[in-house]
Amino acid sequence: MISRYVPMGLLCILLFFSCNTINIKENTIEDEDPVPLLIEEFSSNPQKLLEKILELDSKYQSKYSILISRLYLSLGEYINCEDSIQTIPQFESSVECLEILSICEYSQGRDATDLLEQLIALDITNSIGNKLLINTLISSRDLENAEKILKTYFENGGHDDFSYIALGDIALVKVENLGLEKKKVLSSLEEKIIYGYYKDALENYKKIESSNDPSYYVKLSNIYKKLGKRMDAVEAMSVAIQLEPQNEWNYYDRGRLYFYLDAPERAKKDFLSALNINPDHFFSNIFLGRLYFMSGENTVSKKYYLKALEITPDYLPAYKDLSVLFMVEGDNNTGLKYLKKLYNSKSDPDELLPLYLVDSLINNNEMKEAQNLLEKLVKYEKNSTMKRLYQYYLSPSSSGDQILNDILHLDNNTQRLRLTYYVASILEREGVKFASSSLFGEVRDSYNGFESMLSLYKLGEINE
Repeated sequence: MISRYVPMGLLCILLFFSCNTINIKENTIEDEDPVPLLIEEFSSNPQKLLEKILELDSKYQSKYSILISRLYLSLGEYINCEDSIQTIPQFESSVECLEILSICEYSQGRDATDLLEQLIALDITNSIGNKLLINTLISSRDLENAEKILKTYFENGGHDDFSYIALGDIALVKVENLGLEKKKVLSSLEEKIIYGYYKDALENYKKIESSNDPSYYVKLSNIYKKLGKRMDAVEAMSVAIQLEPQNEWNYYDRGRLYFYLDAPERAKKDFLSALNINPDHFFSNIFLGRLYFMSGENTVSKKYYLKALEITPDYLPAYKDLSVLFMVEGDNNTGLKYLKKLYNSKSDPDELLPLYLVDSLINNNEMKEAQNLLEKLVKYEKNSTMKRLYQYYLSPSSSGDQILNDILHLDNNTQRLRLTYYVASILEREGVKFASSSLFGEVRDSYNGFESMLSLYKLGEINE
């Protein structure tokens, strides 16, 4: 799963340990033992408590070695924690020691499977061991064993929030294991299977009445989104924001939901909130660039796009909008620089990108390069309509006027409006200003893509 949606069991476990670090009573405490008084005095300061115990005679350090290990663990000092545990005689047969060692290994990203299996062998009902092992198996996509251990844990009384979250996570990983992320068109059977898994995940997540963990609501929102319930997804993300208001990703995720719900002002507000927390949040800059581009606020749009490219210079999807923004400002050379990089990368699936490049080269009087590109496009283009249009660009003539008429009567309205821009551009170059102005106006008023902004710019030129 996406790293943002990490297994929640570990978070709960670490929270448990950090909250209970000092609530440990050793089996024997002598009257003159100073440690209980230290615990009472520094109960809210694990760092100071640890320092004070380490200042004591070695016999107390030996006596309270598990407490010292837990304090190291709560402070994230995993190496010291491991060293402390391993000084305890027969630590390999102690449930408490194995718990602490397992968390140390897990927290450092190491494979703690052997330790966890050893721990569960000593205590089959051990909550820490079962939860960490189940999370490990889910992360490694070993769902068969994860489900097996989860079933045993359930049978031994593990009817808690973790169990339901784990069942939900297993369903989500089953979706990933289908390997359909890059498939553009799913069969009805594949859609049914995926929907079923997401529905299972939602049912298990909804068994939790409430949670104070923001990552729970982030994952719940993602499940709602996958099931097409975008308003429920927004509601879940709003709770995540309430619980964790300084996490820029929460605002970004909700802003993206608003973006696809066609609520641009709410989306802008959330993306700006993300940037208030982290001005270098790449995706919020990209979405703001796009939103301001769509609303025709060119200067603001360019600011956010250029900021995004400072962070990730090779993010090619931004190049198309930037090429338009520079061109409408009259900087055709910079606009063409971005456009050529995008075209040469062969990463943009837009079938009209070559036509946009040809038209831009002609507008910038780079006729030789435009002709060379057109000759290649005519040679290799398989779509008959596009092939005839390229031929017309290459050699305009009255006999080719029929292709312009055909384009203006295409059934696909979006395709028709986009191609209308290029027809209008041809007519403008041929001096047919009234017709070209009328067609540019139609594209400007009826279409929200980059050809619409170019049409607005063209109309300004014609009317000067």
